[in-house]
Amino acid sequence: MYNPIATYRIQFNKDYTLKDLEKQIEYLSLLGIGAVYASPVFAATPGSAHGYDVIDPLRFNPEVTDEDTFGKVRKKMLQKNMGWIQDIVPNHMAYHPGNAWMMDILEKGSDSAYYRFFDLEPGVAGKDNKLMVPFLGVMPDEAIKNGDIKTGWKNGTFTVAYFDNIYPVNHETFRSIAKSNISAAPASIKELWDKQLKATVTKTYLQKEWEEAKKKAQQLYAENPEVKEFIDNLTQKLSSSEESIREILEMQFFELCHWQETEKRINFRRFFTVNGLICLRMEEPEVFEMFHSFLMQQAEQGNISGLRIDHIDGLNDPNNYLENLRKICGEETWIVAEKILEHHEELPSFWPVQGSTGYDFLAMVNNLLTSVEHYDKLKTLYREVTNIKASPAELVYKNKKMILTTRMHGEWDNIFQYFNQFGFIDYEKENVSREEIKEALGEFMLACPVYRLYPRGFPLRNQNRKVVEEIFATAQKRTPALTLALGKLSSILLLQKHDDNVFNKKLQLFFSRLMQFTGPLMAKGVEDTSMYQYNCFIAHNEVGDAINAAGITISEFHAAMEDRQQKWPYTMNTTSTHDTKRGEDVRARLNIVSELTDEWKEKVHQWMQMNQKLKIRLDTGLLEPSTSIEYFIYQTLLGTFPFDGQIDETYLQRIDEYLVKALREAKRKVSWRDPDDTYENTVCQFARQVLNPKHDFLAAFVPFMQKVAWRGITNSLTQLTLKTTCPGIPDIYQGTELWDFTLVDPDNRQPVDYQLRLAQLKEMKSHQQPDNDVLLRDLLKNATDGRIKLWYTACLLNARKQNPDLFVKGEYIALTVSGKRKAHMLAFARKHQDDWAIVAVPLITATLSDQTGAACLLDMDWGDTRIQLPPNAPEKWLNAITSKTIRGKEILVPEEVFTGIA
Repeated sequence: MYNPIATYRIQFNKDYTLKDLEKQIEYLSLLGIGAVYASPVFAATPGSAHGYDVIDPLRFNPEVTDEDTFGKVRKKMLQKNMGWIQDIVPNHMAYHPGNAWMMDILEKGSDSAYYRFFDLEPGVAGKDNKLMVPFLGVMPDEAIKNGDIKTGWKNGTFTVAYFDNIYPVNHETFRSIAKSNISAAPASIKELWDKQLKATVTKTYLQKEWEEAKKKAQQLYAENPEVKEFIDNLTQKLSSSEESIREILEMQFFELCHWQETEKRINFRRFFTVNGLICLRMEEPEVFEMFHSFLMQQAEQGNISGLRIDHIDGLNDPNNYLENLRKICGEETWIVAEKILEHHEELPSFWPVQGSTGYDFLAMVNNLLTSVEHYDKLKTLYREVTNIKASPAELVYKNKKMILTTRMHGEWDNIFQYFNQFGFIDYEKENVSREEIKEALGEFMLACPVYRLYPRGFPLRNQNRKVVEEIFATAQKRTPALTLALGKLSSILLLQKHDDNVFNKKLQLFFSRLMQFTGPLMAKGVEDTSMYQYNCFIAHNEVGDAINAAGITISEFHAAMEDRQQKWPYTMNTTSTHDTKRGEDVRARLNIVSELTDEWKEKVHQWMQMNQKLKIRLDTGLLEPSTSIEYFIYQTLLGTFPFDGQIDETYLQRIDEYLVKALREAKRKVSWRDPDDTYENTVCQFARQVLNPKHDFLAAFVPFMQKVAWRGITNSLTQLTLKTTCPGIPDIYQGTELWDFTLVDPDNRQPVDYQLRLAQLKEMKSHQQPDNDVLLRDLLKNATDGRIKLWYTACLLNARKQNPDLFVKGEYIALTVSGKRKAHMLAFARKHQDDWAIVAVPLITATLSDQTGAACLLDMDWGDTRIQLPPNAPEKWLNAITSKTIRGKEILVPEEVFTGIA
């Protein structure tokens, strides 16, 4: 199995390409990185900032690289023993004019060679069941009257266009236009059109002869001025006639419609609620083979070391997909799947992967850094200042229901229609109505506690059966009026007909489809709504974590790591990604609040009182922002404020942009669909006025912020140390080797100054001594510049590089800590054959020192605290951070372990 050792995530786009990466190979190698973890690099929509909107998986994105450059860069990386982990997107592609497969379907309907590639509802893409093209900003009739929909010419045929969105007309439309205008056409195009008008139109003709004819026609258009003038005049003439535009649109296999139409009805599967991302039918062998062909070509050339599978939950059959992927990749390829695991949920043990993308690890460390003892005080304070009484569970249910009924109503209708196709219920004989069964299906989806289930067949067995039973119990408790309908649905899904293969196959098909929509409902209802509404303690409002997470104990963390090493030793450990809501050091700093709850309460009340006069009463009669938003703002400022307390316009603009996004994602008073400049500007202006140097808030805020921020440094270094030494492969998100106080995208996708990082790392290494005392004193004194985090990262990753087997194959041995500070230290050993590593990190340390600034990092009183070593452990140890030798036969003394570093 390929061992990446440590990965470094890079977001490629037109502003950061493979040629830019080539310049950083030396730095990444010096840092200790074993593999670059690349965002999608395949052809995407022009200007794509992330690459997940692929338009062609069979070639590289020309804005990022070409084959020659990719091969050249990979050759240089291999010289440094550096691998390549490629992020791929098998669930969806961009619904975009640049997607040739999609445009072929719009043009040819069911005669397209790619008709089975995309997840369309049955019979869609025909004249009687048109495929929705939901990208109009106004209703179709208004767009026509405004002259926004025009005809044009592209790739040898006529098109309809809505601004820059250009779609090919079908062949019947082409023939109609050509026949009506051929008499006035120049001789060259007339001859070509005449042949086409006389041709017998079949599926084979459309896929072969018609494509060749279009190439000839486009060549004539490009090379013959007379042909170009004729066609341009013709399309202008057609565009000027509303009647012509309506006739042309009526003839198509697709319908142009308003983008909000998909909230009521939809006839294709999309990624979450994003109209611009249309889903693939990866369960079809032809689709699977073609989609992965270019990727496998690169793998065969030795360019691909591993894969990250985006949104595995969107696939119809994730189990089968991963088995097929493993077959074509071979046993040595490192594969991880993006999977959001809920509390106590485990990755399917039968998946042929190395693990997940590490959000579960993020959540475990985040909870470890939260004071379990004081969390209830945060809940009490939240209810006190906001008067919000709803529980997190009630909030999640309400928001999921809002998404289902107002954003995914079309998907809900479709899954109900799909259920009825199997004839599970004879409505004339049963005592339930169609509407009740539809409602019951909706309540089932709302009650699903995880993104989806992965049964390998029916009847349901073991844990899958237990979860489904719990789903029905929850749904019945919530909606007793649907008891009969839920009971009927339960009797179908839980029916044990072991000898009825036909019935069980029907159940499998339906359940697989149902599971493709529980995931989006969870993501939109929880991650993209509830996590922006429930502001009790926003450090846990994070992908993979939970809004009501209350921390975990040291023993719980040890148990989770022992299990991780046994089951998923090669899984990924992450703490920041392109999708996280807050940078890793924002969360680490905010967790200090859970230790200082009494002081936090005092400060919040003080700030709310002094800022009350800055609120504005809007036409709604309400003072804005609300206390919930105000509380959210204070936490956001605390987590992101510069160490020195000095802010500039750039920081204020970041906060403005973040607040607008947070308000819209919350979907309470505004949303992306229904923005409100007055309300949004009021909230942003409040934040700006709060931060005005002439106001008295900063004088009250900055001292507390700095107290929290300096103590947050300990949390950050603990988090980093655990990520790089616990079971799993550590991932460093681009730029986070220095302090990461970014917020959700696009804030966390800022350009990275690699020259600065390389210069700093080289300088630190040039000052490296056998004991590193001088260097470490300097790094601690100036910890706010982030070099101490860079130093830790390089030391820890290079230790992994020098001992690769120790950290993936080595046992995880929880160590006993004794003494008065035992609750403030976590320690464990990693052991493989004769190789050992001891890891000790401080926890919940905010009250261990009364000092300010850097002194609080050095002044922790460990008293009689001791780390108990395992039997047969070595007596001499080398500190990976300080390079000092430490001796300890049965115990290690914290003062000796942390001398010079904490």
